[in-house]
Amino acid sequence: MKRLITLFAAIAFAGQAWAEDFDFSAECGTGQTLYYKITRNTEPYTVEVTFPNNVESNYYVGYTAPKGDLVIPAEVEKDGVTYLVTSIGRSAFDGCSGITTVTIPNSVECIDTWAFYGCGNLTTVTIPNSVKIIDYWAFQGCFRLKSIDIPNSVEYIGASVFEGCSGLTSFTIPNSVTVIEGSLFCNCRNLTEIVIPNSVTKIGNNAFSGCKGLTSFTIPNSVTSIGDNAFKGCTGLTSITIPESVTIIGEKAFYECSGLTSVTIPESVTSIGNSAFSECTGLTSITIPESVTTIGDDLFLRCSSLTSVSIPNSVTKIGKYAFSHCVALTSVTIPDSVTSIGEEAFSWCENLVSVIIPNSVTSIGVWAFSDCGRLKTVTIPDSVRSIGYDAFYLVKNIVYSGNVEGSPWGALTVNGVIDNEYVYSDAKKTKLTAYIGNGGNVVIPETVTSIGSRAFYNCSNISTITIPISVDSIGTYAFRGCNATINCMVKKRPDGWDKNWCGDGFEGKIVWKKTTPITESAANAVNIYAYGRNIVVENAAEEISVYDVMGRLVCRDVPWRVSTINVNGTGVYIVKVGNIAKRVVISQK
Repeated sequence: MKRLITLFAAIAFAGQAWAEDFDFSAECGTGQTLYYKITRNTEPYTVEVTFPNNVESNYYVGYTAPKGDLVIPAEVEKDGVTYLVTSIGRSAFDGCSGITTVTIPNSVECIDTWAFYGCGNLTTVTIPNSVKIIDYWAFQGCFRLKSIDIPNSVEYIGASVFEGCSGLTSFTIPNSVTVIEGSLFCNCRNLTEIVIPNSVTKIGNNAFSGCKGLTSFTIPNSVTSIGDNAFKGCTGLTSITIPESVTIIGEKAFYECSGLTSVTIPESVTSIGNSAFSECTGLTSITIPESVTTIGDDLFLRCSSLTSVSIPNSVTKIGKYAFSHCVALTSVTIPDSVTSIGEEAFSWCENLVSVIIPNSVTSIGVWAFSDCGRLKTVTIPDSVRSIGYDAFYLVKNIVYSGNVEGSPWGALTVNGVIDNEYVYSDAKKTKLTAYIGNGGNVVIPETVTSIGSRAFYNCSNISTITIPISVDSIGTYAFRGCNATINCMVKKRPDGWDKNWCGDGFEGKIVWKKTTPITESAANAVNIYAYGRNIVVENAAEEISVYDVMGRLVCRDVPWRVSTINVNGTGVYIVKVGNIAKRVVISQK
């Protein structure tokens, strides 16, 4: 009940405030009627221009709004008393869409809140040297306003004064102003030039948000703080100079500044807000100063062109999503001052091939390095006491000797056996879990009996893959994201293989090569034939020798149930197994 009474009282008070009458009206120099409220009834007598409210509190009832060129008089007379016009009152011309130009007399000291709010056809305003205050929202929504000069007499320009004034192309802030208030030029999308004097110490929240026409910006060395969203969405901004005087960069300060290619943050900066450079898709490099101790949440989220970053030794924490989706980032060195790596800090850094985690780190968050599919091996130090779920999802191999539960945290292998371009989970090299080579033509060794899930996931640099007859098991999505030709050397095509291990991301093709099944009567029958650029020898009981047509030895191989021998070029080869010799032609390039 108390809350209801308070609410009704607030509404009643608001209605009473808006129902207050003007004191008198008079014609201005252009023959239009203006309304005045007496602000001082003793010498010097003063009035402010106001709007014609009435006792029924119906806003603008009976009000004939001024149109065209409006010239506000310096003095007005009523009952023999001359009043000086010192203020343009709150909402005096709110919504007067007919006004095109305004001339303000040298007697006016204050342009109050909403004074010309929504004057959509206003193009030019003349402000005299007498004005000291332009209060918030005074010209908000005057989207055709093209020209306005602010004299040095103005000491305060309130928040959102020129918000949405999309017609403004240039602006000079007078050196009497010390603060650029919040949203002052928000969504002035055609503003291309602005001059900020050395008197300014602060750039407020959203001050230049949405100013897409700005291409370069120099912040004077008097400024100490850049507010939240200050330059958010300034997509045309290609360069910005941050002086040594700045100590604070607010949250989302440069969010979606997609044209920025590089930024130098001075040593004076001690705090960078979350998402300050998020979605800066053109940013290729950035240097973080030693004065910064935390890389905040989302700080460089989706900076898709960022190829390098220098993290100083002062940083102790890397926040969640800090570098997520930085797809051009190839390597990261985390300094030994860092103790925690946040949730998804480096997730979806698809081209990250190297990362060093120091012994100072004690916690790694959920999905911290997930989907970094090009990471071959990551060493987790024993100092780490907490590792989040799927922190290393799709990482090829983890080296770890600690006892944190949850292994392998989404990685393909933990403490795997690495031999050339393959990672195995067993010493006999029968279980192939990951490919870490450089691509080209890949022939899987004949020791392999199983290929693990996602072993070749997103290996788009491979041309061909030959699967030997020894393989009898292939995990789900083993070749998802590949565009290779897969040559399957099998006795019998396994039902459903291509459906299970290729997945919807497979862009290559599968060639099935059915070999002759080995029976008891044919177990010792040697079969020699060409397959692509390979020579296949089945059921060899003795050493295999391959010669070119000149009789020169090309290679030797040990006997095996199925031996796949890769030769370097096309031509005619002679294959000998014991007393058996056969001529083989390799024609595929």
